[in-house]
Amino acid sequence: MSDLPLSQIAANENSEIQLLRLAAASVFYASGKRILGLQAILTVLGGFASAIVIASFPQIKVWAAFYAFTIALLDALVLERLQSEHRQTGARIQELFDCELFNFSWRSLVSGERPSPELITEHGTIYKQRHGICHLRDWYSPTVSALSLPLATLVCQHANAWWDSTLRRRYCTGLKVLLSVLVIFVFVLAILRGMTMDVFVLAVLAPLTPAILWGVREIRKNSAAAADLGRVETHIDQLWREGLEDGLASNSIGAESILVQNQIFHFRSTNPFVFNWVYRLLRARKEETMRTVSAQLVERARIELGRREARKP
Repeated sequence: MSDLPLSQIAANENSEIQLLRLAAASVFYASGKRILGLQAILTVLGGFASAIVIASFPQIKVWAAFYAFTIALLDALVLERLQSEHRQTGARIQELFDCELFNFSWRSLVSGERPSPELITEHGTIYKQRHGICHLRDWYSPTVSALSLPLATLVCQHANAWWDSTLRRRYCTGLKVLLSVLVIFVFVLAILRGMTMDVFVLAVLAPLTPAILWGVREIRKNSAAAADLGRVETHIDQLWREGLEDGLASNSIGAESILVQNQIFHFRSTNPFVFNWVYRLLRARKEETMRTVSAQLVERARIELGRREARKP
């Protein structure tokens, strides 16, 4: 094996302060996702409900258009900004969690102001009292303890990129199916009701516009995010192969890992939220896959580095 000391990621990630950091980040992410849920209710459900109601009561079509205009402004001027604030705060706290584990210094130019201990303690304690923190243990696979820190960091970063990209691809697929079904349903309803063009525009198209724009925006943003994460995952795989082939050039890997971490933080702080129910739906199966792949990477590294040690004179 390498002469570098083994990583302490598996032990350090379960310390009280680290679990509080994950808990505090979860609080801010949850707040942002509640705003996402409000957006979905106001734009998607509200828009489709308005179209269905107007199909039966066309005399209130002007109010449907007013509702659509108001929701579009509220979404753009208020809800998006609030989401962004919660997302960035949660991302900074999670970045602090990773920096402590990977032995990275805090990079203010990339991540902004370091989260204060008071902020983490206050919100982490709130989460702990409501949900407990046992389920946050072993955030990264404990198998990385068998590797030196540079390689263990790559395994953890690979898990981050793979999980996030997979989650977003599945979410986009579900959104496309749901949006298509709802649009077809409402348009068929309008045809069956024999609506004229002016009634159709005011009673159906106007209320549906915020919903359609929201769905298209979510699909576009998450598709782009998944593609970006896929490229990061590919780059990590390349670093991993180079690390094994070069006999663990730790300085080179460490510098590249910091650049990878910069990208991971950027994605966390800018990519759109995904609903918690999507995460829970995929968690069991995908988490098992992620841990299995991490264990396979660790075993491959142990074998390859062991061979290198055996060939030394």
